[in-house]
Amino acid sequence: MPFDTNWEKQGVYHQFSGQLTNRDRKYAMHEVMGDERFDTMKYWIIDTLEIKECTLEKGDVVDAAAFNIGAAYQNNNILMAFAATNTDHRDNILHFMKILKSGCNWKVRLFDDIESARQWITETLKYT
Repeated sequence: MPFDTNWEKQGVYHQFSGQLTNRDRKYAMHEVMGDERFDTMKYWIIDTLEIKECTLEKGDVVDAAAFNIGAAYQNNNILMAFAATNTDHRDNILHFMKILKSGCNWKVRLFDDIESARQWITETLKYT
């Protein structure tokens, strides 16, 4: 699999690498959302910095957003932080964020690096 899932004390860190397909994206989402820790997790970091090729299309992004909106009924208090520098990846993430915003309460941000994403999560969790 072109991703690693690392459960942390209050959330999960997903690191993607190599070639990312829609099948891999779905598998990664199901792995997190199907875990009992999803119900109480506070954050989800999605690291796309090591992806070399991504075959996701706009329809796949819409599907991902819709699936996450549904999952928000189970846990509506997640901080989701993406790390991406590739322009195509950032465009897909921004499209995802726009759709997600219309249907759930998750706070979602896009960063250029993991350190900034973790800092935002740490700071935001202090005040929740």
